[in-house]
Amino acid sequence: MTRHHPPVLQIVGHANSGKTTLITQLVAQLSTMGYRVGTIKHHSGKLELDTRGKDSWLHREAGAVPVTLVSQNQTAVYYSQPRSLAELLLHYSQTDLVLVEGFKRENYPKWALLKTGESLDWLEELTYLEAVVVSEPVGHFPYDVYYTHEVGQMARMLSRKIDLEKG
Repeated sequence: MTRHHPPVLQIVGHANSGKTTLITQLVAQLSTMGYRVGTIKHHSGKLELDTRGKDSWLHREAGAVPVTLVSQNQTAVYYSQPRSLAELLLHYSQTDLVLVEGFKRENYPKWALLKTGESLDWLEELTYLEAVVVSEPVGHFPYDVYYTHEVGQMARMLSRKIDLEKG
């Protein structure tokens, strides 16, 4: 059986460049257009989402992998080790698009958010860069350029990409 995942768009940029803001705006816009959008966020530090001593935490401590916690309003799946983006995408087959915050070294299409006045050298390290998103006019780029206030235009472009993928 072949696993399929929907189109992926990575949103990359330095800290406080507006990645989360852009993603939440795109999710809201695309959702109102009837699309199912999933998100994946890379966190660079350590993280503990579970509560020490609770049953699901004890399951993990005993060696269970994965551990799933289901409540009246949410479901959480815990792994004790980081997962690759490719592994995570297997959980997104029922979505129309996956927006990924971070994972900038992965090989999926990317949009880079640029802060005013920042060096552009880091863009050369990116693979599959399709567009830059800026808050004010910048020099010429060999990529599409969007302005942060053009969320509607960005969502329409992504909807065309989703529709092409669906066939």
